[in-house]
Amino acid sequence: MERVALNGNGNVTLPRAVYHQCEWILKDYDRLAQLIARAQDAEASDDVVVFYTGDSAGLIPQSVVAEAEFKIRSIENALEQLPEEYREAIFEYYVHETRLPDEASENTWKRWKRAFIEAFARELNLY
Repeated sequence: MERVALNGNGNVTLPRAVYHQCEWILKDYDRLAQLIARAQDAEASDDVVVFYTGDSAGLIPQSVVAEAEFKIRSIENALEQLPEEYREAIFEYYVHETRLPDEASENTWKRWKRAFIEAFARELNLY
């Protein structure tokens, strides 16, 4: 199993597949949040939420909404494990691919990015 080194000293900590799963879930944050918002606004039946996307109607099973809520909660829980001054920048870095500010050194950012991804993988029960 191929692993990804999350820190600069060559230690390998996460399987590459786990790292990439975390990365893609983070990139999907806006869609997940939008899905949850639409589901909360929609009329719900016992196990299906109906909402409209563009011109077509879509049926979204409640299990899909629950999975989206789990992923959003996992992101929030992982962010809470970081010092407050780094949370927003780390979130924006992964979700919206923004540049990290120059407020801290590159090594500091690497340390907190690593801590966040490891915490997120644990929250998702992937690691």
